[in-house]
Amino acid sequence: MIIIVTKRKTNLILFSIILLAINMRLPITSIPPILGSLQKAIGLPNSSAGLLTTIPLLTFALVSPILAWIGKKFGNELTILLFFCLLVVGSLFRISTSIAMVMVGTFLIALGIDSANVLLPAVIKDRLQFKPMLGVSAYTTSMSLAAALGTGFAGVIVAGSSLRIAMIILTIIGIISVLGWLPMIHKTNRTKFQVASSTSHKRSIWSSKISWLISLFFGLQSLIYYSLLTWLPSIFVSNGFSSVQAGTFVTIVQIGSFPCAFVVPFLADRKHGDAILVWILGLGFTLGTICFGINGLNVWFVSLASLVVGISSGIAFNLAIVYFAQKSINAEETAEISGMAQTVGYLLAAVGPVVFGYLQSFFHSWGPVLIISIILSICLLIVGIFLNKQKSVF
Repeated sequence: MIIIVTKRKTNLILFSIILLAINMRLPITSIPPILGSLQKAIGLPNSSAGLLTTIPLLTFALVSPILAWIGKKFGNELTILLFFCLLVVGSLFRISTSIAMVMVGTFLIALGIDSANVLLPAVIKDRLQFKPMLGVSAYTTSMSLAAALGTGFAGVIVAGSSLRIAMIILTIIGIISVLGWLPMIHKTNRTKFQVASSTSHKRSIWSSKISWLISLFFGLQSLIYYSLLTWLPSIFVSNGFSSVQAGTFVTIVQIGSFPCAFVVPFLADRKHGDAILVWILGLGFTLGTICFGINGLNVWFVSLASLVVGISSGIAFNLAIVYFAQKSINAEETAEISGMAQTVGYLLAAVGPVVFGYLQSFFHSWGPVLIISIILSICLLIVGIFLNKQKSVF
């Protein structure tokens, strides 16, 4: 049976994906600019403030495989809806001035976000069978844009009104995401791809070498990105730049990654496109990181290196998302690969900044940290080259 997806239905699906995606990073990226105000409001000590970032990463790592199973049992769309309702509840909890409520709220928000992390690529694979890269592009672009805007405006909102107003706005955005996802529940069709998924394979996704390559690719890019992003300001300051300049360089890294959300899914679908992208990200990460370790470079050169690293990180993340759909044959496989890869990836991302910080304390230098980052970048390139030679997981 062939399911004909009209242009109107495609637009409705894309609209639902966009409204969901805007809330997939925003509740996390909006916190750092207002962290000082949040600490004062709830009496949160510096020693515990890092948990607001660590809790989501650990939740992503531990819950991702379970979400793939829940999605298979109850349906991906319904699972996302129910877990995003938890996200709204978590957002309400964070309006409170209780440390315990804020922490529990952060955990619930992480559960909601992770349901979309794992299952949205599978929904795209299933609902946009003939245009999956269009869905991936809409998803990653919306997520990146909302995250960037949230980082920029969160502090402004708190300064102009109050922390409570900022938290209420985040809650309202969560409610909008839930309402926008409701059409995906109505008249859910079991397409030939969904039916095929029940009989497509009996092997565990964890036994597939290709799944491990995809997981390693996602893990390496997460490890490099989160570790560098955490410590780059300190690295720049140690090279003689001011804290303002260091912050500007990190902002350039973030800006550089944004266009990739729109471009990468389409380029990856072209002949040799994914191979070219892998070489760009591998060389970009490697050369950019080398520049970060050279003392005496001027502001413009470091800005260029930051832009190159930002573009590389954007390509790496979006290409990893593309691999979830590209290397699977149906929505079930996509969800399982996504769950496995994000478990591996976010475990590495959670421990990476801690290990990098320990290495700096041990050697009293950022040199070993940058050398390890360069080695990891080369490993990411090699894994990508091997991945591009494989057609599918099984």
